[in-house]
Amino acid sequence: MYVEDKVSHQGPISLQVIPTMTVAQLKEKVEEEFEIPVRVQRWILGKLLASDDSKMLQDHNVNSNGCPMFLYLVAPDGEQEGDSMGTAESVKKHNACEVTAHVPGPAAPQPEHPGGGWYYNNEEDRYSFCEDTESEMTDDDDDDSRETSPVKEGNRPDESRKDTKDDDDNEKGDDAIVGAAAVVIHERPVVVQAPFIGRSFVKQAPQFQKTVVDQQPNRSSSSRASQLLSLEETMKPGTDQTFQSPKGTPIRRATITDQKAGTLQLGWKCPLCTLVNSPTRPGCAACTTERPLRYVVPVEYRANEQELQRMKQEQLLDNELQQITAEQRLQELEKQHQHYLQLVDLDNTDLVPNMEPFECSVCIVQYEAGEGVVLRECLHVFCRACLASTVQFNEEAEVKCPYRDADYACNSVLQEREIKALVPADVYEQHLAKSVAQAENKIGNAFHCKTPDCRGWCIFEDNVNEFRCPVCRRTNCLTCQAVHDGMNCKQYQEQVKQESETNAEARRTKEMLEEMVERGEAMNCPTCQVILMKKWGCDWLRCSMCKTEICWVTRGPRWGPGGKGDTTGGCQCGVNGVKCHPRCNYCH
Repeated sequence: MYVEDKVSHQGPISLQVIPTMTVAQLKEKVEEEFEIPVRVQRWILGKLLASDDSKMLQDHNVNSNGCPMFLYLVAPDGEQEGDSMGTAESVKKHNACEVTAHVPGPAAPQPEHPGGGWYYNNEEDRYSFCEDTESEMTDDDDDDSRETSPVKEGNRPDESRKDTKDDDDNEKGDDAIVGAAAVVIHERPVVVQAPFIGRSFVKQAPQFQKTVVDQQPNRSSSSRASQLLSLEETMKPGTDQTFQSPKGTPIRRATITDQKAGTLQLGWKCPLCTLVNSPTRPGCAACTTERPLRYVVPVEYRANEQELQRMKQEQLLDNELQQITAEQRLQELEKQHQHYLQLVDLDNTDLVPNMEPFECSVCIVQYEAGEGVVLRECLHVFCRACLASTVQFNEEAEVKCPYRDADYACNSVLQEREIKALVPADVYEQHLAKSVAQAENKIGNAFHCKTPDCRGWCIFEDNVNEFRCPVCRRTNCLTCQAVHDGMNCKQYQEQVKQESETNAEARRTKEMLEEMVERGEAMNCPTCQVILMKKWGCDWLRCSMCKTEICWVTRGPRWGPGGKGDTTGGCQCGVNGVKCHPRCNYCH
């Protein structure tokens, strides 16, 4: 909350409210807590003037913590001031008429305010006397003594005797004081409009005007003067007297002794504006400064009805705020739980559908939401048909993302569950076979079954010489790299030599391959020794059996033992800007 008037600004000030509170309730709450009258409050809520007091705060978008509210303080209406002053003047004239009618001679001058130490106590709802300093208190006591000290019969001033006709009348007047009838003083408060200072109203003590009613108007003026002097003594501060108001309600004057257990003695003084506040008030009523941390509410202090009502209202607001906070926390936990369930469902889904329309970068076709697939690794979006074709016609075991453009090529890999959900069962079996074949070629001590069209293979050890294929059930000789059932290795090798000498076709094929290798038209794979031929293209080629990348001009592997990108071995083409061979086309 920010409080402003035409000359000052104060804030922010923490104020606890609820969205269902109306503007009228907000004004009453501010008047109760900060003692700012409702008639001078003008609220700006949600950048609009809150002119309708029946609307709730949530209608002005005040529905969460930290919402700013602006309170502008305006001066009281001139009509109210005029009415108040008119009432005061009428009361003065009426009292003056009564005094003139019943008390001859000039009336005593009335004080404009109760006194230097009198003030209006809001917490106790009465006028109290404040003893600021010893010097001020002493001066006030002296003034009161001079103004209200009773005049003894033997020490009356000579001026009182000038109003009498002779000494006999004085003696009669003196004797009449003892048996004088009761004189009633009616004290009527004169309403004075409180001035507007800063952002609060200063309440002034009411001015009392005395109306003296003489039940025996035939008394002499000296007798009446003696009665007035005696009655003025009873109005001296420090005495506890009860007077009758015009309506008959007793009015009791507060004494200094009563203030020792009140707000002035037990309350806390504001370090900023020095206002003495109620012990239970958390902030200054004038400048909203927080109560000192070291201050402790005295045990002997008893809060009045207004304070108890304010503390009860604050407790209710705190309970409502805690309830709203707890509900918001439960809603946040429920929202987090829903998010967790959504993530679990998304993780259990094989294919993540697209949520927005997109254009497939492969087939350049526009698709609606839910018709495509979002890859988990790179979040690129493609249509199902393009991804299925990528899996089906891919030669590698790892299916990479098909996204390509002029500046970037994605190297992310499709997950196995994505591949399985994209293609039919037979295509997925082919994909698994590719994976097995590539794994077999990459393993150094692997042996494939020599039976034609058999997919069986194994990883052998040095002390093992035979492999029984689990697919075709044939026994393979690891030493001879062949299947020779019924013969040992020596017999099989002698048979191979004999057939190569007598079989012309086999001999001619062997000679042709050796000549191609010598002319440079073919080469032996550095890994599996299979003869490879190059018809056209660049210097990069790959063995169809073991999938080894080969540099054609150097007749060796393209990369080192670490695989693709390892320049510690292989041809080392392009390292430090140097070609691997003078005849290298530098295209690999």
